[in-house]
Amino acid sequence: MITKDNYSKDVIQKGDQGSDLLRAITVATLIDHNLVEIVGETDQLPILRFPEPQDLVVHSTVGNGRTPKQKANNLIYALIEQASYVGAKVVAISDIIDSRKGDKAMLREVAEELRDIALEKKIAILNGENAILGDVVKGDMNISGTAISLPRDSITEGAFEKYGNVYASFNTRGKAVHVNSDGPGTKTELYIRLGDWRGCVDDVLAMCLDDTIKNGATAEVFSSVLEVSRRSPTNEIGVKNAIFRRAQSMGIRGICQGAKGELQTYTSHKAAFNLGSTVVSTIDEERLNNPLIPRPGDYVIAIQGHPNSRANAISTRRRLMTELFGKHWHLRREGKIFLDYLSTPSTVLYPVFKQLVDNGLASGVFHMSGGAYNGKFAKPLAKHNLFARLSNLHEPDWREVTLAAYLGSNREAYGQFAMGNDGFATTNNPERSIRMIEEHRGLTAEKVGRIQEATEKRSGVLIQTYNGRQVYFSGREKAEAA
Repeated sequence: MITKDNYSKDVIQKGDQGSDLLRAITVATLIDHNLVEIVGETDQLPILRFPEPQDLVVHSTVGNGRTPKQKANNLIYALIEQASYVGAKVVAISDIIDSRKGDKAMLREVAEELRDIALEKKIAILNGENAILGDVVKGDMNISGTAISLPRDSITEGAFEKYGNVYASFNTRGKAVHVNSDGPGTKTELYIRLGDWRGCVDDVLAMCLDDTIKNGATAEVFSSVLEVSRRSPTNEIGVKNAIFRRAQSMGIRGICQGAKGELQTYTSHKAAFNLGSTVVSTIDEERLNNPLIPRPGDYVIAIQGHPNSRANAISTRRRLMTELFGKHWHLRREGKIFLDYLSTPSTVLYPVFKQLVDNGLASGVFHMSGGAYNGKFAKPLAKHNLFARLSNLHEPDWREVTLAAYLGSNREAYGQFAMGNDGFATTNNPERSIRMIEEHRGLTAEKVGRIQEATEKRSGVLIQTYNGRQVYFSGREKAEAA
């Protein structure tokens, strides 16, 4: 039986890494919160559970101030003020800290400020993400957040605006509520070089939604904050419209709040932007009681969409392009060829993953954004004492292979890059799963391995690479920055 106290102890023991440190400090806001429950034995998941179907309002903003502590303080009070405009009260939040270096002393100061105010206001901090963006961040850090608020009166489902703030509302229909947040990392610079920011929307949708479905959850609201260093009206409108349209195409309410951000890019002549996003989702009792966990004997299906770099190791890719072709590499003929690939938006796997899950075909789904084969596949398998040997994977794009060669080893390449495989699903019915996947336009699927029980010597994944060599990730190594 998982209790809030057990969860607290488990999380605190992991407090040596950025996002884990945030959770270790803010977990106190969950322990005595009357709406919070912790579910799951291995993958412990904080959820909100309401006694009856409940209307909820979702909204997002940034925290402003001169110091990290002031920004954290301002974020919660700004979310509380937003909620008051529509007669609602904040009950839970998720925050994203975009820092220059991920300094732990700074993160601790921010987390403690968030925790103290949240405890005072009886707000649960369900999720906290730490992204290290390097020189994209102008100061020490920026912070954005999303709130789940309870309206005093019933409210019509949908998206709306009031006093310059955007909101989305939905009814829980008796289901539990989950929250997860993420961002595009430094891939924003590629879209700035391209001159069109809209592609970033699918990158963030992939980062967030493809995580949401791993818990078998149904996305209800995709709420973003578009931070800009200075106005770029055409791009801002393009991003906001793309969020609305792409979310709507998947049956999700999509909203985007504009804000000023302390950001910079490769040249002072270009406006910089960031797109921190949160998915608020619902999970039914059947899924809570039967979480997605691969089983020994299941087949592994590799899924490939259009050639793209997802949002993987973009800082590494940016560095390599600058070293190879100079600061303004995107203006050179060779650089344009690579930019065409690097700025291609990620394949959003949520629709196909959800169809597999809803039809009882997938026992697990995995996407390769941020962490690649080690963080996003080996570690989840090892956590459940599982192992998979992968071969016959989809071939990577030649530009992926070229950049991977500069990393010095296959292990480095598969530890950072997707290498032609956008994601994986595990299933006991590979033929039907492959047919269903390939009904989605632009997707191809291959049977590439089977799940086994781990041994003392083997856990995680053993990969036959594109050039016939082998790479092994045990999934038990110390956490690495994504």
